[in-house]
Amino acid sequence: MESPTQAPGDGISRLIAQYFELVDLKHLAIPSSSVLKTPITQQHIYDDMFNEDLLSPLIPPATYRLRVLKQIIARIENDQQWDPEEDEIIEPLMMAMTDLMSQPSNHHSSEMMMMADAEEPQLSFVSYMVPTSAAALTDRERKQVTTFESRGLIYGSGSTGFRTWEAALHLGTYLASSDVVRGKKVIELGAGTGFISLLCKKFLGAERVLMTDGNVKLVDLFNGPCLEQNSFLTENAKDEAIQGRQWFWGEPLLLEGEDDEDNKELVPEQFDIALGADLRFSRGLSILDH
Repeated sequence: MESPTQAPGDGISRLIAQYFELVDLKHLAIPSSSVLKTPITQQHIYDDMFNEDLLSPLIPPATYRLRVLKQIIARIENDQQWDPEEDEIIEPLMMAMTDLMSQPSNHHSSEMMMMADAEEPQLSFVSYMVPTSAAALTDRERKQVTTFESRGLIYGSGSTGFRTWEAALHLGTYLASSDVVRGKKVIELGAGTGFISLLCKKFLGAERVLMTDGNVKLVDLFNGPCLEQNSFLTENAKDEAIQGRQWFWGEPLLLEGEDDEDNKELVPEQFDIALGADLRFSRGLSILDH
């Protein structure tokens, strides 16, 4: 997905990255009004943040988009040198504001949302920027790892696996600064959204990655929309070098091997590296064999 306009600097790229990570508005780095009020910057913001035709289904939820757009427009209009007769907010941004304000609060048609059941949160796509050192590519979209999660989930809600927590982001930053997983077979324990698994296979050169979690719904989300949005799953092919599997610690972790077409056997699966972030320990669980 390439933007039809040249990306201006002065913090716009950082704003876009935070926006797709659904960063809380009080931490959002919105550039100065002198930057925002230029037509080329406004067009870039519209194309890369609010154009549903270009961005769906990865565009953030409508309520979040509206709150961000209100802040951007307010910052432009509150500029001390703003002249309503000479300066203007481009029509696409104003139309986006009108469309978002006209939508009911529970409208989710333009973004992929899901309410699994009463105990699970609403989910949407969240795209995390990969540190520059982890990818030689220059296209912004291809430096993203996209998960399907609830970014506003509160710790202790009982469904913590549906959010990528800060510990996983810190682990990802560390891994991206080294070659520790390159060429290795990697297993992620208690993976939740599978952010680390996706990062290792998509950008860090892991040979094989197995995402594991005890919650089968998280595994299904990983094997479905997550693999699809990160280009591991298409209508015609699936990358077998990355997959999710429900697994409870202490149980055998087996790989289906084939001696021949008529003789299948289950063999232990071997990995070079085990990764985990924000894992919860329960004394009721069996201890992993060393």
